[in-house]
Amino acid sequence: MRDERRRLDRSSGVSAHESFHGGARNGGRNHGSRQQYGQRPPAPRKPALCDAVAPYNFIMYDPEAVLEEKGTESGSWSGVLFCRLTALTPLLVAGERVKRPDESSECRFFNVGGRNVIPGSSVRGVLRTLVEILSFSAMRQVSRRELFWRIVTGAAYRDAFSKEILGGYLHRRGADYELFPVKVEKVAHGQGPLNGGRRVKTGGMKYMDASNHIRDSHDYRFSSPSGKAVPVAREVVAVFERQMTENQKARWNRECCSTDWGHPVFYRKDADGAVAELGLCRYFRLKYEKSPADLARSAVAVDFADRLFGRVGADGAIKGRVSVEPAFVEGREYRKGGCCAVLATPHPTSLAHYIVQNPSRIRTISQGTKNAPESLAAYRSGEKLRGWKMYWHHDADESLWFAEGKEPPSKKVLSWLHPLAAGACADVKIHVDRLTDIELGAVLEALSLACGNHALKLGMGKALGFGSITLELVRAEVEDVRERYVSLVERMKGNRPCLDAGAQSRLRERFRQDRLERLHALGRWKTVSDYDALPPVKELHVMTDFARRPAAAMVRFMSLNEFKKKALLVGPEEVLKRRQS
Repeated sequence: MRDERRRLDRSSGVSAHESFHGGARNGGRNHGSRQQYGQRPPAPRKPALCDAVAPYNFIMYDPEAVLEEKGTESGSWSGVLFCRLTALTPLLVAGERVKRPDESSECRFFNVGGRNVIPGSSVRGVLRTLVEILSFSAMRQVSRRELFWRIVTGAAYRDAFSKEILGGYLHRRGADYELFPVKVEKVAHGQGPLNGGRRVKTGGMKYMDASNHIRDSHDYRFSSPSGKAVPVAREVVAVFERQMTENQKARWNRECCSTDWGHPVFYRKDADGAVAELGLCRYFRLKYEKSPADLARSAVAVDFADRLFGRVGADGAIKGRVSVEPAFVEGREYRKGGCCAVLATPHPTSLAHYIVQNPSRIRTISQGTKNAPESLAAYRSGEKLRGWKMYWHHDADESLWFAEGKEPPSKKVLSWLHPLAAGACADVKIHVDRLTDIELGAVLEALSLACGNHALKLGMGKALGFGSITLELVRAEVEDVRERYVSLVERMKGNRPCLDAGAQSRLRERFRQDRLERLHALGRWKTVSDYDALPPVKELHVMTDFARRPAAAMVRFMSLNEFKKKALLVGPEEVLKRRQS
């Protein structure tokens, strides 16, 4: 146990005292006896690290602030909004990703009949996200997959496993599974006979022994199966397969469950003694209590964005009343031969980025150089997601590209991108059907954040500086259908109805005032009298502002060593404040 603890602690850069005694050296609570006379007083707590940087940030979201839409009435505004889309940075709305012979992938602009096209669904998706934020609707596009975690140095994680090593052989019988529990003991790594049973190697990790020699970690001996098997629920096996890492999947052979003794696995029991979780190593990954979708879920049945853009789900379908036509794009190639880069983003289990954190509850370890992972809020009841993820506007960063012949050994992570250069443009038609004054005002409000000093993000490579666009409303051929035949003479002359700037402004103001009053009635932000001063709206304005952008150093990718610090990512407004300072 001493060797294993030493290996685990050294691999994470955390001392045994910090790992198993709450990190008292670095500001954790001291659970021991009272300080004795002559002992040195505990060191003052060091503040949580809040210096993470990323090419993205979040617009705050609270499921309890979602406004419900109970009415089913349709409005009377119908017509077409004619917009001009212009790329401010390289733009790539990619079609099918193609594998190259070296296993890298190639992404070219979506093409129909030899012409570059932006699918209407792409623009519609951007508009829906804006309307969700502006109207205080629910955040719908959230992963429903379970997430898993492992903090081998954390006391809470280690306490989830019994002192006895629980293992057995997982066997499949038809469509069901059973487990033969056996005795499990540690044995030297790859050395000597086992005298029966099976040797199980769980990885090739190294550790440092008491003499400071680097040695291989131990293996496990599973004794021969005997006695009765215990049933294992199919869902437990399904979760077991979903929590595997890529390397574990490569080793996992499902057929072993139906031949011989079965497949050796480790397991945990629930309070009733039934098999609760399975893994391929002694300390396997555990499932978080909640998924991202669970934390995003609102009690509201139908929200504003649902009524406007529609929804399809298990609880029924709602027909949308806003649609966008595909748009042909004109523009030149950005870079001959394309750009070779790695497209990546932190996994949702990067808690310091994706979950709302309280810095006062986070303790630091390793002399204040890291935030303790086990002190971070996670995917559990009562926690909150940061919100809608959006990318900062910045110029294309050529330092992130690989030159021809200088790619890394593994090409699987590389993508060859072929964007159009800044200046590419397209005419976009947005159709609206029987919208109310407030609904049309919401669409116009969203478009106001897509022109002037503001811009949106569209397509691939956002983190690389691609995809900044404006979507300027050129003409609003929208009319109240109740007045369609009032002026027959004008219609016979070929004059099209057009919503002037004054009418657009009044509709936007109706929407803004409606949202503000509804939030106050809900008990939210009662002291805020200006719609633009609402915190989520303010953050959205910061993230869409193309003229006032953060410094490049504040929106870069962090290195792996920087990620290991588990530093918190501050909000959009704080990022801009740091730019100015």
